[in-house]
Amino acid sequence: MSRYRNPPIIEAICEFHFASSSGWDPTLPGKLHAELEGDYVG
Repeated sequence: MSRYRNPPIIEAICEFHFASSSGWDPTLPGKLHAELEGDYVG
């Protein structure tokens, strides 16, 4: 494996905040995961 002076990010955590008046849809996390899993989940 290559060694870099400034190595790339291996893992990142993202947090979302929604206004309480936004009408939360509990299916959104699953939809987001399904959309991104091919690109970002190993």
